[in-house]
Amino acid sequence: MNIDALRGKTITECYKTSDDEIIFVCDDGSKYKQYHCQDCCESVAVEDISGELSDLLGTPVLDAFEKSSSAGGMRSGTWTFYTIVTMKHAVTIRWFGSSNGYYSESVDFIEVTPVKPEIPCERCKIKAQEVVLKFDTAEWNICEDCKEIAFAVFNAYMYPKKN
Repeated sequence: MNIDALRGKTITECYKTSDDEIIFVCDDGSKYKQYHCQDCCESVAVEDISGELSDLLGTPVLDAFEKSSSAGGMRSGTWTFYTIVTMKHAVTIRWFGSSNGYYSESVDFIEVTPVKPEIPCERCKIKAQEVVLKFDTAEWNICEDCKEIAFAVFNAYMYPKKN
């Protein structure tokens, strides 16, 4: 999947969770993750964001595209630019990856499928509600998506929104 999947969608939330992950949530309920899955001997991270991620909120995405540039030599390097354009703003996210030339310097963009708490996760085979009930994720060998759901459910229970 490419970042152009955002075209025509309206982003309601957009935040950087770490140096190698950005989350996009859209008004139609879809959620996307831009990230690099670390392997061994490479480093890939967001190096710069031109504009504010909050500038992307509330207006349909007109265009979203990727451009990259590579450098050779003793160490390989790849700059990847992701530009997202709305009626109000354009934001460019610049990633930089370096490696010995063997490992990937690419950035992935995927749709995050929501996990229903009562259905076992395909990856870790555990029901998120079981994790919430015990709420000690250190004892469970669960994936990050299930941890995220468990924390969200726990926080909603502990800190309900007041009307």
